Amino acid sequence: MRLAAAGLLAILAAFLIAQHPIASADESSPFPSPSPSASAGPGSGGYALAGVMALNGSGGLVPASPTPAPFQAAGSTGYELELLGRLSDSYLASLHFEDVNVHGDDSSVESRLDVSALYQISRTHTAIGLGYAALQRSTAQTTSSGLGLGIAELPDFERRMSPYASAFFYPSLPSGTSRGGLTVLRAGLAFTAPGTSGLFARVGFSNQNFSASSFSPRSLSGVELGFGVTF
Repeated sequence: MRLAAAGLLAILAAFLIAQHPIASADESSPFPSPSPSASAGPGSGGYALAGVMALNGSGGLVPASPTPAPFQAAGSTGYELELLGRLSDSYLASLHFEDVNVHGDDSSVESRLDVSALYQISRTHTAIGLGYAALQRSTAQTTSSGLGLGIAELPDFERRMSPYASAFFYPSLPSGTSRGGLTVLRAGLAFTAPGTSGLFARVGFSNQNFSASSFSPRSLSGVELGFGVTF
């Protein structure tokens, strides 16, 4: 059964403008004026992104009756959706979904959902945290899911160009009668549009490797191109 995802993001913001009375020329106000506060930078609340992917798959076994067959290396294409939101000054939550059509063997569809809770290290764009992954093959009867740990380098949307990266490892996910470790890597560059539109693009490399031999393709790697908006 092919998995599909649909996302709807509604972003609402409210701004409060305070007016201060002007003191007369010969009388000063007895109350100190409030110090101006710096406005929040782009992406201070998070971002939403949609993108496309072109990947190569290899390794593993194709479920077949009566005997599973080796998976032949093949190309694949798909899409991704990502949402990251700030829970506080230091904590963030992230959701990533991708759906890939494998153009080879049994023409399977592979989907993966990643959910993570991250702690951003003070005065850096580096975050560490706990993740949950659910991996599904269209011809498989079960979903491979489990917990893991990871680290991420968040893009700096105050710069025109900044790096992004993440590495998550899920040590033990089931696949049929066996288990395996899942590694998900992503790295690239984010490009922020000039002005205050909040729009950005990113281009990079994505890699997924699942060590369970009964799953195919065990390795999916290639390029990703996405467009998003900060809030």
